[in-house]
Amino acid sequence: MKSYRTILLLILIVCMIAVSCSKDTSHDSPTIIYGFDETGASTALFSVSDTKQIHFSCGNLQYQESDNTWHFAKHQFDLVGAENVNDSPKDLFEWTTIDWGINPIINGGNRADLWRTLTLSEWKYLLGNSTLRKGKKGIANVCGIHGLIILPDNWAPSEDVSFVSNPSGWNQNKYNSSEWERMELSGAIFLPSGGYQDGDNITNIGIAGFYWPSPTNSENNGNSVVSFDETGVWIIENELNYSGEGYSVRLVKD
Repeated sequence: MKSYRTILLLILIVCMIAVSCSKDTSHDSPTIIYGFDETGASTALFSVSDTKQIHFSCGNLQYQESDNTWHFAKHQFDLVGAENVNDSPKDLFEWTTIDWGINPIINGGNRADLWRTLTLSEWKYLLGNSTLRKGKKGIANVCGIHGLIILPDNWAPSEDVSFVSNPSGWNQNKYNSSEWERMELSGAIFLPSGGYQDGDNITNIGIAGFYWPSPTNSENNGNSVVSFDETGVWIIENELNYSGEGYSVRLVKD
């Protein structure tokens, strides 16, 4: 009888801990997202050169000006959108000469210099057609949000969730919340199409995505950007000066 009561007590304690963890959705503790560890880093690996792999963060970078804090979006498909010009968290950033990853990310390990931005060369390799990366990208509709899916090196298709590389439109890869959970478990990364900001004007939300390469690399001086829309994916390189426009940032960890 004593042994039976001990087992019941242990079960009760485990259940209480599980309930306590499930209630915490603040940015002070990492939101549990499938396919990511406690610091918000993907468990899957992505090659950015023939000899180097990285882990993606669990969501786009956001900044809350009211309390001067940085955090990752709670879901990969989260967008601030038009609220970037108000007091909501900001997720479109102008060009800077300091990598955004030097800042402590509250739900990303909360330590300085833990994260960084991909260089232009790394973006090119990641989205290219090397043996490791061929067929590992495609635009998609995730929970009603348009964006770009990037798959890990060792991705294997799920039996009940399909993926088409280089699809003809947003909806050829379309996932509801439960389907997207399974894609995340397989290591899939999603970059939402947050548009861009020019002064107080934010355009192309849900139509196109624009992502900054590393600002501390000599390859980029605010005149290059990674972009995608319903027709494809591009690396816009050494063209106009985009430094005054606000683009999305997705950090990675070595």
